[in-house]
Amino acid sequence: MDGLRKVPDNVPNGDMLREHLGKPLTRIPDPFGKFDSFAAHNNAMLRAFLDRFGFDYEFASSTDYYEGGKVSST
Repeated sequence: MDGLRKVPDNVPNGDMLREHLGKPLTRIPDPFGKFDSFAAHNNAMLRAFLDRFGFDYEFASSTDYYEGGKVSST
């Protein structure tokens, strides 16, 4: 997975995030303190956005797919 390239201006705890530059979002603590990782936070925000519109979708995490062997790492 791509690593965090820069700290977003609209996110709290920027100093903490700077310590994790280059790491995948799944390996970075949630700067909002509500989820296990920054990725889990972003995924929850995406699902909440989609749910407001009543879309029928199946959410899939690319990290889960890679770690579960569903896709090739190349």
